[in-house]
Amino acid sequence: MTGLRVAIIGSGRMAAIMAAQINLMAEHGYALVAHCSRDFATSRRFASRFGSVASFVDLDDMLATAAPDLVYIASPPALHAAQMLACVRHGIAVLCEKPFAVSAEEASKVATAAAATGTFVMEAMWTRFLPVMSALHRLVAGQRVGPTRLITGGGAFLPDANAPDYLLSAQLGGGCLLDAGVYLVSLCHMLLGAPQSICANGLIGKTGVDEQFAALLSWPAAQALQFVSMRSRRPPDMEILGERGRIRIPAPVYCPLTLEIIDYAGTSEILEFPLPTGGYGYQLLEVKRCLARGDRQSTVMPLEETIAIMKSLDEIRRQIGAATATRDAPAVSH
Repeated sequence: MTGLRVAIIGSGRMAAIMAAQINLMAEHGYALVAHCSRDFATSRRFASRFGSVASFVDLDDMLATAAPDLVYIASPPALHAAQMLACVRHGIAVLCEKPFAVSAEEASKVATAAAATGTFVMEAMWTRFLPVMSALHRLVAGQRVGPTRLITGGGAFLPDANAPDYLLSAQLGGGCLLDAGVYLVSLCHMLLGAPQSICANGLIGKTGVDEQFAALLSWPAAQALQFVSMRSRRPPDMEILGERGRIRIPAPVYCPLTLEIIDYAGTSEILEFPLPTGGYGYQLLEVKRCLARGDRQSTVMPLEETIAIMKSLDEIRRQIGAATATRDAPAVSH
């Protein structure tokens, strides 16, 4: 595969970031060709920022007319599943922003449809594809600080005027767990697999979404303490504690530039992982590699693991009483 024609659904911050990243990757054969939004004027304004891009308000029309090789979905979470299923029906590859869906049931429906049609689908958990995370995985698997016994991590932020519209909307799949906690849960799955049990509590805001949660994830020989709050401020970081030392992942945990390895003798080593052009391009390169090989899933972020992560998120949401977007969401972006 020499080129990759990409369409984007959504007009928010992540859609703009990825549009710019796609344009930066023209040398790798990427070309942004279409954009879809529920409002044509919004789509035209978005498209005009990023070159010769066609605008659409109807998703099926865009898929049939623009015929992209790949669709990147950056709409509110409650719309993800319906939009992915529409792409799969057209046999068009999908890169869907996290959270992949608002429930494991939705995620499973997408995976089943993708398998039936042989369509590539991947969660855009960009953190997984950063060089720093490959190094972290090797360090933990190789027991650089001994067997992992405890993972601690979390962060806090106060939503402002730049926060996405869906963040405080239960109907659109908002809440701090799906927006930010998904990074922490995903990293725990990457390092230790699916937890055997989960114990969680949280605070629900007046709109029905979780505004704070704390969760204890447990494995046979390890535990993870995770939290996120939208009622305070704290840089999001993480530490992995082993029997011989610890690994510190500095803020922001979703895109750290260093890892610090600290043994119990007091020796510290800092590993650096600069990102001169940002980190979003790594997941795009993974998609292109997979499509060129004819792979229907990524081995770095397989759908089976995405579904397992959604199951963990489901359980946390169930225990804290967070509302779930259960309506049939139309395949129309915001």
